[in-house]
Amino acid sequence: MAEMRRHAVVRGGCLTYFDEDGRLVTIPLDSDEWAEWLDGNAKFRYDDELGGFIARAEPRGFFYYRTPSGLIVKSRKPIDDPRLEFVQHLQWYYWYAYRRTSVGVVKAYLGASFNAPYARTHPTSEQLRKASLRIAEKEERRSAKNPAS
Repeated sequence: MAEMRRHAVVRGGCLTYFDEDGRLVTIPLDSDEWAEWLDGNAKFRYDDELGGFIARAEPRGFFYYRTPSGLIVKSRKPIDDPRLEFVQHLQWYYWYAYRRTSVGVVKAYLGASFNAPYARTHPTSEQLRKASLRIAEKEERRSAKNPAS
């Protein structure tokens, strides 16, 4: 995934950012354009009445290799061994919401992106809203446990 484009913000059901030519682009959430934008970006800001958060995609995946005897070997990292035949690399992303608060950084799971012909999913506007609520609840619980002096 590429770096976040400058000032990518989700607010009011739309993503807005500046493209390479400096033009303001607006994309409605839960559209094909939203899914395409997420495929090429790993970070954006979500703003709402609860304060919002930064959303980040964290990659996961496996490399598959075939041994000379025909066995398949699965690895989280590439293997540099001339005896192994590369078969495929499967990769997906888990999206997380992060917000820095007075009691530390609060993290909440948003969802997964699977970019495969049989399953293509991305965080939805409903998932973004629910993550914002979970973060606000976590922040409230932490603040109650550690009241400021």
